[in-house]
Amino acid sequence: MQIVANSRAMQHALTLLRCVAPHSISVLLLGETGTGKEVLARALHCSSGRRGPFVPVNCAAIPNGLFEGELFGATRGSYTGATTDRIGLVEAANGGTLFLDEVGELPPEAQAKMLRVLEEKAVRRIGDTKERPVDVRVVAASNRDLAERAATSVSFRPDLYYRLAGAVIQIPALRERKEDIPALIAAFLAEEGAPPMSNPDLDTFLHNPWRGNIRELRQAVQRYVVGCGAIGPVSRPRPSGAATQATDEEILLLVDELGANAAWRASGLSRTVFYERVRRARAVAEK
Repeated sequence: MQIVANSRAMQHALTLLRCVAPHSISVLLLGETGTGKEVLARALHCSSGRRGPFVPVNCAAIPNGLFEGELFGATRGSYTGATTDRIGLVEAANGGTLFLDEVGELPPEAQAKMLRVLEEKAVRRIGDTKERPVDVRVVAASNRDLAERAATSVSFRPDLYYRLAGAVIQIPALRERKEDIPALIAAFLAEEGAPPMSNPDLDTFLHNPWRGNIRELRQAVQRYVVGCGAIGPVSRPRPSGAATQATDEEILLLVDELGANAAWRASGLSRTVFYERVRRARAVAEK
C-alpha cells in the first residue's frame, strides 16, 4: 500500500526515512500500536538498495524459550527434537533487512546475542562452536519508551538500545495526522472495491479519536463497506434493513431519495445483489 503523507508530521517521518535508507545504520521506529511501523520498515528496505529479503519478526509472538532457536538457529542434536541443522531468522535475512517488531519483548539472553550480531556482524547457532558472518541491516520497532527502560536498565539493555537507535524515527499517531485520514479511507475503499464515502459519513470518521490508529481505521472501513455501521468508539445508527423485502421499484425509489451509496447500505443486501436489482429496475422503468 502507498504511504499517505499529507500531514506535516508524517512528511517529517518520511524525510528522515529517506535520509537513512541508503545507509547501513540501524533504525528504531517508535509509535503507538497500529501506526504502520511495519509498512514503513518495508518502505525503508525497498529504498535501501539491499538485495536480500525483508524478514519480519514479531518478538511479542515468540514463546519464551524459543527466542534463541528462532532468531539464531540451531545445530542438529543441540536440543531435544533438533534432528537437523536449522537456520535462524537472522541468517535468513542475510543481505537484507531484519525487522524486529516489539523489540522490547526480547528476553535478556536474546538481547545479548542480538547485541553481538550488531557489533560483530556474526551469528552463532545454538550448539555450534563457530560464528557465521552475516550482512544484516536491523530495523527495530516498539510502542514503548525504550530509552526510559534502558536508562533504568529495566528489562532492556542500554548497550543494545544504543546500537538499535542509530537513527530514531517517531511515527505520529493518527489523531496527530488527521489530514491523512481522507486519503487513507479512499485507499481502503479502493481495496474493497467500494464507492467513495459520503460527506456526512466522512465527517463522522474524521471526528473519531482512532486510538487504534491506522489498524482500527482499516477495520472500520471494512465494517462500513459491509454495512455494519459501527466505526469504533463512535457508531452510526444503522438503518433497519427493511429494504431487503422491498420490490425492485421500491429500491429504485430509495436510490433516488438517498443516493446509490446510502441506499445500498440501508438495503441490507450485498453490493452485487443490490446493484443488480437497481439495474433490473431501471431496465424495466425505461421500457
